[in-house]
Amino acid sequence: MEEQVNVPQIFATDPKLFRFLTKVIHDQGLTPGVEWKVCEGSSRGDNFIAVIKQVVHVAEGGTALNLLVKSAPRNAARRDAFGIREQFLNEIDVYEKAIPRLKSLVGFDLPVADLYGATSSHGEETILLADLKELGFCMADRRQGLSKEQCAAVLRALAQLHAASFALREGSPEEFAALAESVREMFWTQPRRHAFEPFMRNANKETLRLIREYYGSADCDNEYSRAFRQISDLGYDFLANIVTKVPENKKVLLHGDCWTNNLLFKTNDDGFVSAKLLDFQLARISAPMIDLIFFLFTSTKPKNVGNYLEEFLRVYYEEFERRLKTAGFTAAKLYPESELLADWIACVPYGLVVAGILAPALYCPDECLPNLESVKENSREAFVNEYGKVMRANTPESKEHLGQLVKLCVEREWLRILN
Repeated sequence: MEEQVNVPQIFATDPKLFRFLTKVIHDQGLTPGVEWKVCEGSSRGDNFIAVIKQVVHVAEGGTALNLLVKSAPRNAARRDAFGIREQFLNEIDVYEKAIPRLKSLVGFDLPVADLYGATSSHGEETILLADLKELGFCMADRRQGLSKEQCAAVLRALAQLHAASFALREGSPEEFAALAESVREMFWTQPRRHAFEPFMRNANKETLRLIREYYGSADCDNEYSRAFRQISDLGYDFLANIVTKVPENKKVLLHGDCWTNNLLFKTNDDGFVSAKLLDFQLARISAPMIDLIFFLFTSTKPKNVGNYLEEFLRVYYEEFERRLKTAGFTAAKLYPESELLADWIACVPYGLVVAGILAPALYCPDECLPNLESVKENSREAFVNEYGKVMRANTPESKEHLGQLVKLCVEREWLRILN
């Protein structure tokens, strides 16, 4: 006799997703159907690419399974507008292929959620993860900027990911090459150029205007707006080379989109902060500093970067060194600490452009946040225009962030490439 399962109303219109969920529950040795609790897994503004639900399933005997269900939107125009299938395939490959192999090799856990299952069927892409919020992890307020302690936690998490990747590359070059082949670069390659370059140019124009306004005039250049304009004038190819033309001995698996909305934090009773990395849709193969500068230029206040950069790099490297030693490798031979600052300076133009793209989203007020679910017109342009609300929400806080960040880069002489 076919087992009778109570289908929650929210899954009544998506029976394939529900069948996938029940299969995963069976795979955990549980009997589906006793009790389901489903609620939104993210707030408006926290995620634009996926539909996320928190699902609690209570099986016979009272055993609860807490899941985060991350599904690709079904609307074809929305999927086309944001390259959603490609991003989901990227993330699924990271969770199913890269992370298990890295974990098995290095002998330590990685700061990511456990995967319960995933499907890459076209139009039905779904990832089921452990709900880290049930373990006490929570998202920070993106508008506040991360604290020094939170930044240190993220840098340790990135160091663990990077160290594991270095270990795989050194210990099994063929496996690493296969991994690198499976990871998709979403922005900085010729096949992606036609979609991303116009977006980047528009974001750069808006960033330049905000920097000018912050320092007094939207129509006149000053020392800091001139510096950013020079970066903008270098164009797509220059920035693409920073990301993709990386020495072979520095190529590792990167998170690729490491900013506040893709991070969870937990503070222990002794005050120690730990972090987990979410959302590997933009994972890429590149140099470690690409992740570090992306994170520090977007997710904390520029004054923290200025005050604590050397300390931040030291926190990262100590964790990197410790984890590589656990895996049987010597960090100084693979990536000497003395190279960190030079790599930082080489990546600063990339970091400033990324900050310009993300700053509006960092400080966007609730009333200006896009609501992609509300789009009525079924066209690519309608979804792009709705998302564009973020880029048009230029708050005093985003102006200050960008103005102070470029000033810091000029005053610390991190823009030597422009001289």
